Amino acid sequence: MSTTSSATRSEFFVHLKPAKTLLVPTKYAEFPDRFPGARRGLDKETVDWFLTDIDVVLAFETPGDWDILQAAKKRGIKTILMPMYECMHSPLVFTPDLMICPSRLDYEIFKREVGGHAVFLPVPVNRKRIEFRHRRRARVFEHHAGHGGLLGRNGTYELLAAAPMLKSKAKIVIYSQRQLDFSHPNVEIRVGNFKDYWDIWGQGDVFVFPHKFDGLSLPIQEALASGMPVLSTAIPPFVGWLPNDWMIPADEQTQMRVFQRLVDVAVVDPRRIAEAIDQWYGKDIRRDSAEANKLAQALDWKLLKQKYLEIIESV
Repeated sequence: MSTTSSATRSEFFVHLKPAKTLLVPTKYAEFPDRFPGARRGLDKETVDWFLTDIDVVLAFETPGDWDILQAAKKRGIKTILMPMYECMHSPLVFTPDLMICPSRLDYEIFKREVGGHAVFLPVPVNRKRIEFRHRRRARVFEHHAGHGGLLGRNGTYELLAAAPMLKSKAKIVIYSQRQLDFSHPNVEIRVGNFKDYWDIWGQGDVFVFPHKFDGLSLPIQEALASGMPVLSTAIPPFVGWLPNDWMIPADEQTQMRVFQRLVDVAVVDPRRIAEAIDQWYGKDIRRDSAEANKLAQALDWKLLKQKYLEIIESV
């Protein structure tokens, strides 16, 4: 088995122990030292090394270059893709032997497009790295802006617009990989690439994520594992998975083209975000924190590792 893409989760590398790993160059931080023995690049020699003497290629999100999967198929190598629905062409330019869909939304989309070649299996969380802390009262609201995301998907600018509307003394802590031109006494912005991702989960009481569209959402899963309830936009696949009273209503939905696919995008009024934070500020969240822990238990690597190995071996 091999893994490919710069977005290869280091946890997959550690837990599944692939024979070979290829890091596809991107403009984002890759932390190659997390992947000892891996090679980086898309040149012919590197790709040939990668595809020699393996049985299965496991690619994450997109492989960076579809020719890798095409070349694998020509060599009789089985291909598995964990897709990001919003980054996939429609119609598909390549159909792998199997799609492991990380969310119910991805699964509903791709079972229509590839039928029995799609299964649902969430991305696991390493609960040894992300320490659970039972939150008691909602005072600090944490948000992750990342590098901005496609079309501002994380809702960071809507959250910033909501800050001056707050009636409470709620504190908002934002982790961002790039500078944000914003200043407000209730908002603290922490900028940097955090190599050890588990270091950013100890500050908040509630995770606020007014995202516009999503399938896989590792920040939400990791927030749950840390013990934080999540204020999420009421969009699939989070409606019906997260409790209803954690949902922030969307004002409307529109469609936007992302790469070669039309994607449903939620429009969230900053006033709704401010209202949600004000309603939660000072709230006793011990029961919500316990619910977060319960949801995270189903995502534990200890539970899901064997399921991944069985699916990979069955292809």
